[in-house]
Amino acid sequence: MIRLARILWVALRFRLYRLLPRFAHGADPGRGERLRRALETLGPIFVKFGQVLSTRRDLLPLDVADELAKLQDRVPPFDAELARAEVERGIGRPVEEVFAEFSREPVASASIAQVHLATLRDGAEAAVKVLRPGVERAIARDVALLETAAWLMERLWAEGRRLGALAQARGMEPYALLLQLIREDRARSGMVGFGMSEENTTRFLAHPLGMICSDGSALSVEGPLSEGTPHPRNFGTFPRVLGHYVRELKAMPLETAIHKMTGMAARRLRLEGRGTIASGAFADLVAFDPDTIADRATFADPHQYPAGIPHVMVNGQFMLRDGESTGARPGRVVRPRLA
Repeated sequence: MIRLARILWVALRFRLYRLLPRFAHGADPGRGERLRRALETLGPIFVKFGQVLSTRRDLLPLDVADELAKLQDRVPPFDAELARAEVERGIGRPVEEVFAEFSREPVASASIAQVHLATLRDGAEAAVKVLRPGVERAIARDVALLETAAWLMERLWAEGRRLGALAQARGMEPYALLLQLIREDRARSGMVGFGMSEENTTRFLAHPLGMICSDGSALSVEGPLSEGTPHPRNFGTFPRVLGHYVRELKAMPLETAIHKMTGMAARRLRLEGRGTIASGAFADLVAFDPDTIADRATFADPHQYPAGIPHVMVNGQFMLRDGESTGARPGRVVRPRLA
């Protein structure tokens, strides 16, 4: 309980609650530094956690990822006398009996250990890695705490969970839990339903009158538009049609699927100059590999861009080139032609 209280105190001290969407108001340029300093304060396990997080730039805001990357090689060293005492405890003799020289200042310092340069009595040079004092005990304590936290989160965290499984974990009736979640979140939660037949979906897509849309939003894998657990269609509708229904199930020819997504839909919505490649039309183009295009978004992990799309052009400008965003924003509001 003392360790848990300290974690909560550190979180409040560095105002980590401001990282949560509900408490984030406006720009917060110091959020990354505060998170890094909090992790350093809490010790090696939390520093390691921050190091792992810093590699997931697809999940974190770039300013936070850049700040956490400093944990890789800028962890403050512990006292030189403590390092010397740890070495002597490990070798069972005074440092002077083994080393002709032992550097007082470390050449590298990390969350678990730091490195001191030394010279042995026979003149051979050595690098001595010294574990931080008490690190084994601290790791065991924090791992146990994190396991408990994970156990609680698994049973209490609602986002992305199946309603039936969550109700069983909480010992509640599903309908009663649904009403509770709606009240707690002030009716702001979304849901994903599983009531459609895959066989019927395939038939509807292939039907001559069937058009293809996403019924989704413009979301992202990072930043404010990456929050929550949305339906995977927001990231993978059209690649799923081309990869799953066309290539794998062969529900319709490739050119038919493309027409249903582009020209057919544009004509039905009366969007002049859209959905076709022609002189004078808007250059909205997608270059994809029909052998590899696929959606990667899942219900459990929806924030994933599809595979097999190297280039995207909107209104004649590249928005995606060689798989990388160009930063261009040539989009415009589209309006139907009035009869």
